[in-house]
Amino acid sequence: MASEAQKRAAQKYDAANTRQVHLKLNEKTDADILWKLSTVDTVQGYIKQLIRNDMKEDTNMKYTIKPEYLTLWGEDANEETMLTEDDIEMIARGWDKDVEDVIDQLEPYNFDSAVELMDDDLREELHEELAPCSDARFLWEYCKRHQEKFGEAFTI
Repeated sequence: MASEAQKRAAQKYDAANTRQVHLKLNEKTDADILWKLSTVDTVQGYIKQLIRNDMKEDTNMKYTIKPEYLTLWGEDANEETMLTEDDIEMIARGWDKDVEDVIDQLEPYNFDSAVELMDDDLREELHEELAPCSDARFLWEYCKRHQEKFGEAFTI
């Protein structure tokens, strides 16, 4: 049996590192889903694998990098979802790729306009350090360095 200290440590870890997602299923209209879930070893593992497989196969998703954050658009999406660096790390783990590989697959948003607004010295410094690299990688790194150097987010 876990000690009180172990329970507190587990609660602290869960609060900082996990997020619960709940499903509400109707016993009549979702009976087929409930039946299927009753046949799998672990519901959590099954659902996570379905989502990861869907993410790998979904060719309609377009990742776009914008200053301050990344956005994820579906083909028919009418809203954007902001992705943080932590989100990119989660996507990378789910795809079994490095974070750099995921970022390099992104399409930079309005890259030419962003370049025109960049600090010349910082842009050149990064160019020397990173080239050759994708536009997405460059903009991602620039936004982080701009925040460090000027204490504010880079915006277009």
